[in-house]
Amino acid sequence: MIMNLLHLKYMIEVDKYGSISKAATHLYLNQPRLSKIIKEIEAEMNIKIFERNSKGVTPTKKGRQFLDRAISIVSEVEALENMYHEDSLKTVSLNISVPRVSYISEAFIRFLRSERIKDKDIDINYRETNTEQAISNINEGEDHLGIIRIPVDQMNYYENILALKGIKWEELFRFHYLVLMSKDNVLANKNIYLADLYDQIELIHGDSRIQDQDNPYQQANKTIKIYERASQYEILRYVKDTYIWASPLSKEMLDAYGLILKECLDQKNEYIDLVIYRKGYNPTSEEGDFIRYLHQLTEQFK
Repeated sequence: MIMNLLHLKYMIEVDKYGSISKAATHLYLNQPRLSKIIKEIEAEMNIKIFERNSKGVTPTKKGRQFLDRAISIVSEVEALENMYHEDSLKTVSLNISVPRVSYISEAFIRFLRSERIKDKDIDINYRETNTEQAISNINEGEDHLGIIRIPVDQMNYYENILALKGIKWEELFRFHYLVLMSKDNVLANKNIYLADLYDQIELIHGDSRIQDQDNPYQQANKTIKIYERASQYEILRYVKDTYIWASPLSKEMLDAYGLILKECLDQKNEYIDLVIYRKGYNPTSEEGDFIRYLHQLTEQFK
């Protein structure tokens, strides 16, 4: 591990509270993660910074020297940052993990086109990933905001997982998966049942839980695993016997690629999209704007 300024701030917080658990709570980190960072820094510096005891932790003699120097470095950097605080207000920052979902990308585009973004610098990390990685990114502090997609019948399981990791959630959207296909697909004008999909080619996001062997949606004998969402629309458009299970899309998206959404009459499993973030974290105004765009889009599907 290469030590950085954030790690120094972590060490200062541990010294301030005299407790790894209290510092972890204040930093919105889980305790094992913070303990691991401390051990890695101690190994990198080849010194023991904290002594563990029944009441918490106290700095060693060399640890006190290290921490005093760390406080000095952080103070100098913060002073430098304050010199340019006015410029920082002109930067839009967003760090988010999301599933490969079209309505979320549409909301992101609307966010980027908004007046709030105009004439500002942009520092954005927009990661499309699966549920487990999104939870990990929030838990590890890689991202501040996440969106995950889970089956409603597994909600209790994920509630427990999120609670154990100190992650809050808010319901964003409930829906039934629909069959997304070309308007020229042979099934386009028919009532669709699961058995009708057997001879079609199913597109699956390669790192998604929806490809599990016990997944009730997976009926096709032929599957293609894709890892880039954009390619799915081109495949659906030009390979007429392909389909993918999808949440609702806007009419603009469907028309742009010549696609349609069809209900599968004997498959009604319900899914839910959740917004997640660490307990105690207050979403920024930019993150709040993005969430509002998400709600605006999902309202159109209800």
